[in-house]
Amino acid sequence: MKIKTLSGFLSMWILLSVVSACSPLQNVQVKEEAGKRIAFISEGVGSPSVIFESGFEEGMETWAGIIDSVAKYTSVYAYDRAGYGRSNLKDAPHSIEEVAQQLNANLIARNIPPPYVMVGNSGGALFVNMFARLYPEKIKGVLLVDPTHPDLYDYLKENEALIYDLLFDYIGEGQRRYEFDLIKSSSKEFKDAADFPEVPLVVLMAGRHTTLESEALKKKMLEFHEDLKKLSPMGTRYLVEDSGHFIHKNDPQLVVDYILGFLD
Repeated sequence: MKIKTLSGFLSMWILLSVVSACSPLQNVQVKEEAGKRIAFISEGVGSPSVIFESGFEEGMETWAGIIDSVAKYTSVYAYDRAGYGRSNLKDAPHSIEEVAQQLNANLIARNIPPPYVMVGNSGGALFVNMFARLYPEKIKGVLLVDPTHPDLYDYLKENEALIYDLLFDYIGEGQRRYEFDLIKSSSKEFKDAADFPEVPLVVLMAGRHTTLESEALKKKMLEFHEDLKKLSPMGTRYLVEDSGHFIHKNDPQLVVDYILGFLD
């Protein structure tokens, strides 16, 4: 069974691409160096800089309802990873750490100064999580929006075969299938990573679930989110009861408010 036949039915974490309409982002820039093309947005003035990382099968347009609002108060940066939007697949990363390293290189090249407030949704939370560990001195705070835990994929493989297979079909067949290789090894990669820095950390959890999620899986997701909260002694966790996985689309102002909270 292919996930393409279920796209109207699945709305949980990373199994869905963004099917809800979103307004196109304005002021998208494209830079090409040594054959590598990167599409990005850099707006606003101020510090700290807010850096957005999208989930799997999502480009930076997923943040369309957020970026302009935050850019009124400080500088923002969002981009398309390799193979998304107008960013090509040259030098596609081979690890989550390499994604974080490439993002850091992009920020340096575009003169986006730290400190950073890192914002990651779904699978994008893996890259934000790793970035904070690699560059702790650059981090002002971290906001994880219904995030993916590094151990999620091992758990699905062992306990939720249907969802795991659908995930494989969904991500593993497209031009960005390299990302499926990244998530398969995420558990081991984070076990070998440096500690998360002691910075303000907020974990937002979706309150609405789909019929595919068993009670055991719902319970495990709560454990995963609690574990992510404990990455920092300054971590907090909030349940957004009336939202599904895409909290930043269901309630963009809520996410804006949490981001602006890091600026104070």
